Amino acid sequence: MDTQELDQTIRRACRNTIGDAVGRSAARNQEKDALIFGGRHWSYAELDAGANRVANALLARGLEKGDRVAAYGMNSDGYVLLWLGCLRAGLVHVPVNFHLAGDELLYILN
Repeated sequence: MDTQELDQTIRRACRNTIGDAVGRSAARNQEKDALIFGGRHWSYAELDAGANRVANALLARGLEKGDRVAAYGMNSDGYVLLWLGCLRAGLVHVPVNFHLAGDELLYILN
């Protein structure tokens, strides 16, 4: 593989993230269900827009690409939106065990 082919391969890979996949799915399947949780249905378009809102909110709070975001919560649609928002914003989603408390939780967060 020559340098030009390698550059093209790298550019394609950089556009092939999970966040990008949700965006592509939203473009093709806007009204189809993408996520169902607790009786709430998120279409691909709603999930895509929600991920963008979360990403923008995180960045508006001063987080920058590469910053870590501790995600302390149980499985939910909100948790998925945080994960996708982190991906979109270039942030590192760090799942924290929901069963931790006290000193153990402080240790992880520090």
